[in-house]
Amino acid sequence: MFGFLREERLRKSQQLLAGSHLSIQDIAELVGFRSPANFATAFREKTGMTPTAFRKRVQSEQQ
Repeated sequence: MFGFLREERLRKSQQLLAGSHLSIQDIAELVGFRSPANFATAFREKTGMTPTAFRKRVQSEQQ
């Protein structure tokens, strides 16, 4: 169950990173992580990049 929730939180965070200008800290809180550092670590483990790098890549692809 924990793994499913974590995957859903990270999936939602990808949507928020790609489609909003919310801060990384705000996104971490919105998807249920208690600290931005834990969020960044989990995000990097899943995607291979930091939340900031993910956002920059998505934004450059949209231009």
